[in-house]
Amino acid sequence: YRTMIKDIFKTKTKLPKNILDDMMYKQFTFTPTEALKYKLVDKKVVEVGCGKGHFLKILYDLGVKNIKGFNPSYINYDPNIDRLVSKKFFNKEKIKEKVDFIICRYVLEHISNPREFISSVTKCLTNNGTMYFEFPDLEWIIKNRTLFDFFYEHCNYFTRNCVIVLFDGFGFKNITFNYGLGRQYFQLEVSRDGLRGSKPTSTVDFSQISRFLNQKIKEYKKLITKFDNFVVLGAGAK
Repeated sequence: YRTMIKDIFKTKTKLPKNILDDMMYKQFTFTPTEALKYKLVDKKVVEVGCGKGHFLKILYDLGVKNIKGFNPSYINYDPNIDRLVSKKFFNKEKIKEKVDFIICRYVLEHISNPREFISSVTKCLTNNGTMYFEFPDLEWIIKNRTLFDFFYEHCNYFTRNCVIVLFDGFGFKNITFNYGLGRQYFQLEVSRDGLRGSKPTSTVDFSQISRFLNQKIKEYKKLITKFDNFVVLGAGAK
């Protein structure tokens, strides 16, 4: 994997040790191939919700130096990266010049007002800029009846149609849908350039959600009646 990345970037840069250990990064996130595709080394980049800064560091070490991250819970760990991160929620007033590329991974589902958030983010993007998003696909959750994918930290869930309507409202006609981790997560490339990349598809039967949730609850109620004592482990999420 290290050899592949070095070949992609033709760089002698020493890659971070945690690149092979970060399972989220390896399995279903934005990869160095995309960094090459969008020529991010020469672009102004912002990562909204950069977490612990691991992905930001990967890009930085691969030559993307004009990059800024936002995350209120960020903890200092690398002087080169610490100076690039604002320990606050994203604020468009902190962006002095419009940027070419915005990365937003596993953030949108936590935003109570996604339209307001997208409005704020897009005001920082150049007219020919691109945004990259990752977040759960509601249709996969319904199809696979994964009760554990509904939990309190997610304010919103999105279908393909929801995504198209949301971004189309801000003039983003070119929406490319890719998927990660067995189609559980959307991997979106969004831009204003070109013709519409996606068309609305058939709507989801939301009554399915109530049916399968009620069925699962009944199954769990039946299960716990078999035991006098039990422990629930890992109840936060999957």
